[in-house]
Amino acid sequence: MDRMGEQAARARADADASDVVEAAGHFRIYLGAAAGVGKTYAMLNEGRRRHDRGTDVVIGFVECHGRQHTEDMIDGLEVVPRTKVDYRGSLLEEMDLDAVLAANPKSR
Repeated sequence: MDRMGEQAARARADADASDVVEAAGHFRIYLGAAAGVGKTYAMLNEGRRRHDRGTDVVIGFVECHGRQHTEDMIDGLEVVPRTKVDYRGSLLEEMDLDAVLAANPKSR
């Protein structure tokens, strides 16, 4: 097959695949080198902004570290309850992945 034929075949394959594959979402990572630099605040601020514009925002896990302003930013947003896990005799709380996936938030 010549170069033009290969390109045409690739274009047809891409077109066929676009009928099968759903559009991908976006994943953001808030990275900071130290505690207290604003990662959680930035994430909640963006979540609040998107919620106010009609996006279905679901919080899977957030740790406010006793910061009242951060806790206030959660008000009105859906928060998935944490699950409790027994680890070597200690009861720990962690994100409930099954519940987050079951929440199935949708963009509008």
